[in-house]
Parts: sequence; C-alpha cells; structure tokens
Amino acid sequence: MNGDDPEFPSFPPPPQGPKSGSIGVGFVLGILTLLAVYTRGGVGQGPYAPSGRFLYLPNPFLPVLVYMAAAIVLAVVPRTARYGAGLLIGMGFFILIDGFCLGVLSRGGSPA
Repeated sequence: MNGDDPEFPSFPPPPQGPKSGSIGVGFVLGILTLLAVYTRGGVGQGPYAPSGRFLYLPNPFLPVLVYMAAAIVLAVVPRTARYGAGLLIGMGFFILIDGFCLGVLSRGGSPA
C-alpha cells in the first residue's frame, strides 16, 4: 500500500503543460464574431445584392464554416483547448438565442 511495495510501484503524474486561454474570453469573442458575421450578411439587401442571387447561397455560410473549423482545431490542441471550448460554447449560445428570436417572431412578435 505504500510507495515501497514492489507490486504497486508509484509513478509520478505526467507533467501538465501550461494552461492558456480562457473559456470566458472565447465565449465573448465567439459571440461578437458571430454577431458581426450575422449582421454583415444582412447589409446588402435588394435584387442586386449578392445574397439575392440564386447561386450565392453558400457564401453566407463560409465564414461560419471557417469559424467552426478554427474553433474545433483550437479545442483539440491541448494548449488552446479552453479558448476553443469557449468559441464552441459561444456558437451554441448564439444558435440558442437565434432559435428563441425566431420563435418569438413566428408568434407575432410579442413574447408574452
């Protein structure tokens, strides 16, 4: 049971690298980034805007896909895992808020 027992050798725990990044910072930056992508996508309105053309459908989704890829890469790398986790949590929160807003708008605009 003690450290001198040859049947149960005691090994020191593996060294941990320095933790960097913050879930809160990743969350806030993720929300701000997605909000910027969301509002920028609605700037050009009308028949001649890029979002009004038929084949331009994937263009609004490209920044979101780049955001997701970067967040996943940051979440997988141990040194930046907290920051990447914050970005992914921020994206989930943004999707949740969007769903809530769409639900309110579909009921006629009054939340009560």
